[in-house]
Amino acid sequence: MALGSILLSYWIIREPFHFNSKPIFKKLIFGLSLFGFVATTQKRDAPTYEDGFKSIDVYNQGNKELKLIVDFKYSEQVLKEDSTLNNEFNRIDTLDLPAGGSERIITPILQVDSANFPINFKITVLDSLGNKLKVYSKETFLKAATVDYKSEFGDEYSSSWSLIVGDKIPDKLKVYKIYGRWKTESSVKRMHTFEIREQYYYDVDPDSDLAKYEIQDSSIIISYPKMRRQGKIVELDGRNLTIKWEDKGILKYEKLYE
Repeated sequence: MALGSILLSYWIIREPFHFNSKPIFKKLIFGLSLFGFVATTQKRDAPTYEDGFKSIDVYNQGNKELKLIVDFKYSEQVLKEDSTLNNEFNRIDTLDLPAGGSERIITPILQVDSANFPINFKITVLDSLGNKLKVYSKETFLKAATVDYKSEFGDEYSSSWSLIVGDKIPDKLKVYKIYGRWKTESSVKRMHTFEIREQYYYDVDPDSDLAKYEIQDSSIIISYPKMRRQGKIVELDGRNLTIKWEDKGILKYEKLYE
C-alpha cells in the first residue's frame, strides 16, 4: 500500500487530469495519497513478552494511597504437573497504588491456556498504614472484576481482568439542588427542619437565627455567631436528602418545597 501511495503521488505530479476538475481536487487526492503512505509506514509498538500472559489490571478510584498484596502463586507440585505455567510470574506481588493510579499484574497463565486460579489466590487491599480494608477470594474477585474495564463480567478462564479498588470520590455537589426547605422523614425519631438558600441557612425546627454556610465538595459547614456545625451530604436525589451531622448523626430529609 505504501508503494501504491508513492506511485499515485508521482503520477499526480507528472500527469495533468483529463477531466474537468478544479485544482483543489488534485491537491486533495495528492494529500490523501501522502497520508496513506505515512499511515502504512508508521512504526508500531512491538508486542512484549508479557503480552503473551493473562493479566490483572488494578485501578485505585479513591483519593488515598493503597497497598495491594496479590497472591497468584501456584505450589511446586502444580508447576510440575502443568509445564505451561511460567515460574517467572509465579509469585506474591506487593503493589503501592497511589490515588488514581493503576498497575498491571502478569499471571503465570499463557493467553492461550485455560488453567485454574491457584488454590490460595487472594488479593488483599490495605491502607497506607497497613490496615486491612478488603480481601478478595477467587469467588469475590470474579464477581467484582470486569473484562478490560468494560461492564461485562468475566470468569476464571477470561484472557484478562480489571479490578477497581478504593472508595469512589463523590461527584461535586451542585449547590443549587439543595436550595429549599427540608424536613426529616416521619420515620425519623429526631425531628429537624431547615431551610437553605443562596445567602443563608435557617433552622426552622428547632428555631434559630439566620446563619452563614459554605459547601465544600460534599460537606456543609454552618457558622452561627458562637459556634460551627458541620455535616456530610451522603445523598441528594431529587426530593430526598441524607446528611450525616457531627452532632445529630445521620438524618434523612424530604423536601417540603423549593
